[in-house]
Amino acid sequence: MSATEGPAKRPFNPWPWGIAAGLMVVFAANGVLLYIANREKPVIETKDYYEEGLAHDRVMEAQRASAALGWSAAVELAEDGVRYVLRDRTGNAVTGLRGALAMRRADTTAFDVEAAFEEVAPGVYRGPRAKARGLYRLDARLDGDAGAPWVDQRKLYVP
Repeated sequence: MSATEGPAKRPFNPWPWGIAAGLMVVFAANGVLLYIANREKPVIETKDYYEEGLAHDRVMEAQRASAALGWSAAVELAEDGVRYVLRDRTGNAVTGLRGALAMRRADTTAFDVEAAFEEVAPGVYRGPRAKARGLYRLDARLDGDAGAPWVDQRKLYVP
């Protein structure tokens, strides 16, 4: 080795730079997800957890009684509101019921609606219209001469 020659030059290794770039992508993605998660309003909570638990037990009991009736329901989104089409176990329209429909959203109570059903045709019950698009939980209850009330709980997306 002569005095004019320097140390041998090592070849470029991209692995450390690739690992560092991958970690930076992960940190950036986590930052974006934290921003998105924290900019939305929190889910509405209740102060009466115990009472709501008891109410939920009563709803579950009513749903079991409703299932014993053997009725089927189809939910339609119409321009004048939400429509429930009720049929008994033989396929005949279930008429003469009274009740209400509550439409609730999980993100805000500003768009919640509750109104009485109106029978617009044999076995067809019209409920309220949604105030805004989004995912709603429908809580329907109809009472009549069948004994136990008919209750239904389902989700409906309003485009």
